[in-house]
Amino acid sequence: MQATFVAEQLNTLGVTFSLGIAIGLCYDALNVLLIFIRLSKTAQFVIDLLFCLVMTALVFMVLLVNSWGVVRAYTFLAMGAGGLCYYLFCHRWCQSLMVRVVKFIIAAARFTAKPFIWGLQRLRRLLRGVFALFCALGQFGRRCWQKIKLKFHSKKQE
Repeated sequence: MQATFVAEQLNTLGVTFSLGIAIGLCYDALNVLLIFIRLSKTAQFVIDLLFCLVMTALVFMVLLVNSWGVVRAYTFLAMGAGGLCYYLFCHRWCQSLMVRVVKFIIAAARFTAKPFIWGLQRLRRLLRGVFALFCALGQFGRRCWQKIKLKFHSKKQE
């Protein structure tokens, strides 16, 4: 019975340590996204608040599943130790990797979108030319129509 209790506590300790690492990783991912997406201070505050609320809900759901919702001091100490270990040993490497991945995704999206953008620019130029042609023809047509109207109108008056 005692061995089972200690094993459950060690399991909870390991899960909360891993959860601390996962929260640190999620926070870095959020920071990397905020580097590439410029937001106002208010929007950034709202996103940080939502992040804290989501992570709090995640922590309590994990604690509920893992230890039947029993909240003990060592669970939060283990979570803090996991976050600290992530920050000390993995933070720089993971953040630089995420930045490189996001830059690669942006470059791939630009490379993929380039033919479509080129085609849309050509189509826009073509449509501008057609529109200008119709405008010119419309003005020419109106002048011709006025001349024709004047000829017929002047013949009727004679």
